[in-house]
Amino acid sequence: MGVSLVSLGTDILQNVFIYLTVGQMARSCSTINTFNLVCKRESLWKSKLWNDYTLDCKVKNTWREEIKTVYLDSEKFWNGLNESIDSEKFWNGLNESIDFDIVFVRSLREKEEFYVAEMIFKLFYVESIRYMKSSNGIVNTSRSLDIESYKTFNMLVTNILYQDNTPNFTSRKKLSSTLKLLSVRKILKEGKLSLRWILDLNPIKEVKICSNIDLTPGEYSAKWTTLNTNLHSSLVILSSLYGKNRRLFVNDTTEDQKMIVTILRYYG
Repeated sequence: MGVSLVSLGTDILQNVFIYLTVGQMARSCSTINTFNLVCKRESLWKSKLWNDYTLDCKVKNTWREEIKTVYLDSEKFWNGLNESIDSEKFWNGLNESIDFDIVFVRSLREKEEFYVAEMIFKLFYVESIRYMKSSNGIVNTSRSLDIESYKTFNMLVTNILYQDNTPNFTSRKKLSSTLKLLSVRKILKEGKLSLRWILDLNPIKEVKICSNIDLTPGEYSAKWTTLNTNLHSSLVILSSLYGKNRRLFVNDTTEDQKMIVTILRYYG
C-alpha cells in the first residue's frame, strides 16, 4: 500500500516541498489543510529562498513575502530574456539591450544555467553572421570577435557547466522543477555538451540537395555552400570552438545533421 503525503509528518513534508517551485508550493498550500500548516512555517520559505536564489536576507516582513517578491521578479527577468533571444531584433544583431554581465550573475545566483547556455550558443550564431559580413566572408581567427567568443565559452564551461571537470548540472543536489532536469539532459550527454542540442538552436536550417542529382564531391560541396550561405556563415565561431575543445562535446547528432558536422570538423 502506498503512503499518502497527507499522512507524512510536517517535517518530512517540508523537505518534500523544497523540491517544488515557488509557484507549485503556493498552489499546494491552498489545497489541503496539512499542506497549509507546512506553508505557515517561515523556516520553509527561508530555506527555499537560499536554496533557489542564494539569498539569506529579507526586506519584507516575512520570508514568505520576500520569496514571493524574488520569485515574481525572477520569472519576469527570465521570461523577458527568453523573449529577447527569440526576437527578430536579436537575430538581426541588435542585442545591445541585453546586459550579459547581469545575466551571468543572476544565472549563478538563481541556478538558471540552462538559459544562459542557450543564449550563448544562439549568440554565437548571430555573431558569426555579423563577423562574416564585416570581413567580406574571409575567416580570420585572430580578430577580436573570435577572442571574445573564446572568453565567453570558457566562462560558460568553467563557471557554469563544469566545476573541477565535473558536470555542474548533475552534481546539484536539488533542482527546483522537473522542467529544469529535462533541460539539463538536453545540454549534457555523457557529461559533455550535446552537439545535437547546440545545432538545433540555430534558426537557419539547411537547404538539402536532391539525392538524385549526380554530382562529384567537389560539385556537391560548392552547391551546398551556395544554397546554405547564411547557415555556413553562422557556423564560423562554433566551428572554431568545436575544433579546439572537441573533448567537451559529444557527437549525438542525427544523420540529417551529417553535412553540418562535416563543416564543423573541416573548419575546426
